[in-house]
Amino acid sequence: MTDTAQPPVDAKKTAPPVKIPQKHPLYFYLLLIIVPLLLLVSFTPLKNLLSPKASNNIKLSFDPEKIALNANQQSIVKIMADSGSKEVAFIRLALIFDPKTVNLKDKIVPNPLLNTVIDSTPVDEANASGKALLVIAASPESKRPSGKFEIAALTLTGKTAGKSALTFDASDMQIASGDALEMEFRSTPAKITVSL
Repeated sequence: MTDTAQPPVDAKKTAPPVKIPQKHPLYFYLLLIIVPLLLLVSFTPLKNLLSPKASNNIKLSFDPEKIALNANQQSIVKIMADSGSKEVAFIRLALIFDPKTVNLKDKIVPNPLLNTVIDSTPVDEANASGKALLVIAASPESKRPSGKFEIAALTLTGKTAGKSALTFDASDMQIASGDALEMEFRSTPAKITVSL
Protein backbone atom coordinates (compact mmCIF):
# COMPACT_ATOMS: atom_id res chain seq x y z
CA MET A 1 0.00 0.00 0.00
CA THR A 2 1.50 3.24 -1.07
CA ASP A 3 1.14 6.52 0.82
CA THR A 4 -0.50 9.27 -1.15
CA ALA A 5 1.47 12.46 -1.09
CA GLN A 6 -0.17 15.36 0.73
CA PRO A 7 0.20 18.82 -0.82
CA PRO A 8 2.74 20.92 1.07
CA VAL A 9 1.26 23.37 3.61
CA ASP A 10 2.06 26.97 2.77
CA ALA A 11 2.65 28.73 6.10
CA LYS A 12 2.59 32.15 4.43
CA LYS A 13 -0.78 31.66 2.87
CA THR A 14 -3.45 33.88 4.48
CA ALA A 15 -7.04 32.96 5.12
CA PRO A 16 -9.57 34.30 2.68
CA PRO A 17 -11.01 37.68 3.70
CA VAL A 18 -14.18 37.60 5.84
CA LYS A 19 -17.08 39.38 4.25
CA ILE A 20 -18.58 42.07 6.56
CA PRO A 21 -22.34 42.36 6.20
CA GLN A 22 -23.51 45.70 4.89
CA LYS A 23 -26.32 45.98 7.48
CA HIS A 24 -25.50 47.59 10.82
CA PRO A 25 -25.75 45.23 13.79
CA LEU A 26 -28.45 45.72 16.42
CA TYR A 27 -26.09 47.24 18.98
CA PHE A 28 -25.35 50.09 16.55
CA TYR A 29 -29.00 51.21 16.70
CA LEU A 30 -29.05 50.81 20.48
CA LEU A 31 -26.02 53.08 20.71
CA LEU A 32 -27.79 55.67 18.56
CA ILE A 33 -30.61 55.74 21.12
CA ILE A 34 -28.62 55.39 24.36
CA VAL A 35 -25.84 57.93 23.71
CA PRO A 36 -28.14 60.98 23.30
CA LEU A 37 -30.07 59.94 26.43
CA LEU A 38 -26.86 59.65 28.42
CA LEU A 39 -25.75 63.07 27.19
CA LEU A 40 -29.10 64.58 28.17
CA VAL A 41 -28.95 63.08 31.67
CA SER A 42 -25.32 64.11 32.18
CA PHE A 43 -26.03 67.74 31.29
CA THR A 44 -29.22 67.93 33.39
CA PRO A 45 -28.51 69.23 36.91
CA LEU A 46 -29.08 66.59 39.57
CA LYS A 47 -31.36 68.92 41.53
CA ASN A 48 -33.77 69.03 38.54
CA LEU A 49 -33.90 65.25 38.34
CA LEU A 50 -34.60 64.94 42.08
CA SER A 51 -36.90 67.94 42.28
CA PRO A 52 -40.18 67.32 44.14
CA LYS A 53 -41.93 68.98 41.20
CA ALA A 54 -41.13 65.90 39.14
CA SER A 55 -42.54 63.57 41.78
CA ASN A 56 -46.06 62.56 42.68
CA ASN A 57 -45.95 63.91 46.24
CA ILE A 58 -48.39 66.26 47.94
CA LYS A 59 -48.15 67.98 51.34
CA LEU A 60 -51.28 68.48 53.44
CA SER A 61 -51.65 70.91 56.32
CA PHE A 62 -54.09 73.15 58.16
CA ASP A 63 -54.21 76.93 58.26
CA PRO A 64 -53.89 77.99 61.05
CA GLU A 65 -51.71 75.22 62.52
CA LYS A 66 -52.53 76.41 66.07
CA ILE A 67 -56.23 76.93 66.73
CA ALA A 68 -57.13 78.81 69.92
CA LEU A 69 -60.81 79.06 70.83
CA ASN A 70 -63.04 79.93 73.73
CA ALA A 71 -66.07 77.79 74.48
CA ASN A 72 -68.82 78.53 71.90
CA GLN A 73 -66.36 80.54 69.78
CA GLN A 74 -65.97 79.68 66.09
CA SER A 75 -62.89 79.50 63.92
CA ILE A 76 -62.51 78.86 60.19
CA VAL A 77 -59.78 76.34 59.40
CA LYS A 78 -58.49 75.84 55.87
CA ILE A 79 -57.23 72.47 54.62
CA MET A 80 -54.19 73.31 52.50
CA ALA A 81 -52.21 71.37 49.89
CA ASP A 82 -48.93 71.80 48.04
CA SER A 83 -48.70 69.54 44.99
CA GLY A 84 -45.77 71.26 43.26
CA SER A 85 -46.39 71.30 39.50
CA LYS A 86 -48.81 68.36 39.59
CA GLU A 87 -52.50 69.01 39.00
CA VAL A 88 -54.90 67.35 41.44
CA ALA A 89 -58.10 65.76 40.13
CA PHE A 90 -59.45 63.67 43.04
CA ILE A 91 -59.20 63.86 46.83
CA ARG A 92 -60.59 61.59 49.53
CA LEU A 93 -59.90 63.23 52.90
CA ALA A 94 -60.61 61.86 56.35
CA LEU A 95 -60.27 64.24 59.31
CA ILE A 96 -60.19 63.23 62.97
CA PHE A 97 -60.94 65.55 65.90
CA ASP A 98 -61.98 65.25 69.54
CA PRO A 99 -65.76 65.91 69.58
CA LYS A 100 -65.62 66.61 73.33
CA THR A 101 -63.35 69.61 72.67
CA VAL A 102 -64.62 70.95 69.33
CA ASN A 103 -67.48 70.37 66.90
CA LEU A 104 -68.04 71.09 63.25
CA LYS A 105 -70.47 73.98 62.84
CA ASP A 106 -71.39 73.33 59.21
CA LYS A 107 -70.50 70.94 56.42
CA ILE A 108 -67.01 71.21 54.94
CA VAL A 109 -66.91 73.60 51.97
CA PRO A 110 -64.67 72.42 49.09
CA ASN A 111 -62.50 74.52 46.77
CA PRO A 112 -64.55 75.67 43.72
CA LEU A 113 -62.00 73.92 41.45
CA LEU A 114 -62.86 70.62 43.21
CA ASN A 115 -66.59 71.24 43.38
CA THR A 116 -67.86 67.76 42.49
CA VAL A 117 -68.77 66.40 45.95
CA ILE A 118 -68.91 62.59 45.83
CA ASP A 119 -69.29 62.02 49.58
CA SER A 120 -69.41 64.19 52.68
CA THR A 121 -70.13 63.11 56.26
CA PRO A 122 -73.21 64.87 57.69
CA VAL A 123 -72.34 67.34 60.47
CA ASP A 124 -74.29 65.49 63.19
CA GLU A 125 -72.62 62.19 62.34
CA ALA A 126 -69.14 63.79 62.26
CA ASN A 127 -69.69 65.45 65.65
CA ALA A 128 -70.86 62.14 67.16
CA SER A 129 -67.91 60.09 65.85
CA GLY A 130 -65.13 62.68 65.69
CA LYS A 131 -64.42 61.79 62.06
CA ALA A 132 -65.38 63.71 58.93
CA LEU A 133 -64.99 62.34 55.42
CA LEU A 134 -64.88 64.49 52.28
CA VAL A 135 -64.57 63.01 48.78
CA ILE A 136 -64.27 65.60 46.02
CA ALA A 137 -63.13 65.79 42.41
CA ALA A 138 -62.58 68.32 39.65
CA SER A 139 -65.33 68.42 37.06
CA PRO A 140 -64.22 67.67 33.48
CA GLU A 141 -64.68 71.28 32.36
CA SER A 142 -62.99 72.96 35.34
CA LYS A 143 -59.31 73.79 35.76
CA ARG A 144 -57.51 71.45 38.16
CA PRO A 145 -55.64 73.04 41.07
CA SER A 146 -51.87 72.71 41.45
CA GLY A 147 -49.08 74.23 43.52
CA LYS A 148 -50.20 75.65 46.86
CA PHE A 149 -53.99 75.72 47.11
CA GLU A 150 -56.91 75.40 49.52
CA ILE A 151 -58.65 72.03 49.37
CA ALA A 152 -61.58 72.98 51.58
CA ALA A 153 -62.59 75.01 54.63
CA LEU A 154 -64.37 73.99 57.80
CA THR A 155 -65.73 75.91 60.78
CA LEU A 156 -64.95 74.59 64.25
CA THR A 157 -66.84 75.55 67.40
CA GLY A 158 -65.20 75.34 70.83
CA LYS A 159 -67.15 73.02 73.10
CA THR A 160 -65.31 72.42 76.39
CA ALA A 161 -61.92 73.53 77.71
CA GLY A 162 -59.03 71.29 76.78
CA LYS A 163 -56.30 70.53 74.28
CA SER A 164 -56.65 68.25 71.28
CA ALA A 165 -55.61 67.97 67.64
CA LEU A 166 -57.11 68.05 64.19
CA THR A 167 -55.43 65.32 62.14
CA PHE A 168 -55.63 63.46 58.83
CA ASP A 169 -56.54 59.76 58.91
CA ALA A 170 -53.98 58.48 56.39
CA SER A 171 -55.50 54.97 56.40
CA ASP A 172 -58.72 56.30 54.87
CA MET A 173 -57.42 58.76 52.28
CA GLN A 174 -56.55 58.82 48.60
CA ILE A 175 -55.38 61.58 46.26
CA ALA A 176 -55.03 61.31 42.48
CA SER A 177 -53.24 63.63 40.09
CA GLY A 178 -54.61 64.94 36.80
CA ASP A 179 -52.94 62.04 34.95
CA ALA A 180 -54.89 59.58 37.16
CA LEU A 181 -51.86 58.49 39.21
CA GLU A 182 -52.14 58.03 42.96
CA MET A 183 -50.18 60.65 44.89
CA GLU A 184 -48.18 60.00 48.03
CA PHE A 185 -48.99 62.49 50.78
CA ARG A 186 -47.42 63.84 53.92
CA SER A 187 -49.52 65.67 56.47
CA THR A 188 -49.11 68.02 59.40
CA PRO A 189 -51.78 68.12 62.17
CA ALA A 190 -53.18 71.25 63.79
CA LYS A 191 -53.13 71.82 67.55
CA ILE A 192 -56.40 72.90 69.18
CA THR A 193 -56.70 74.73 72.51
CA VAL A 194 -60.12 75.58 73.91
CA SER A 195 -60.39 77.89 76.93
CA LEU A 196 -63.40 78.75 79.08
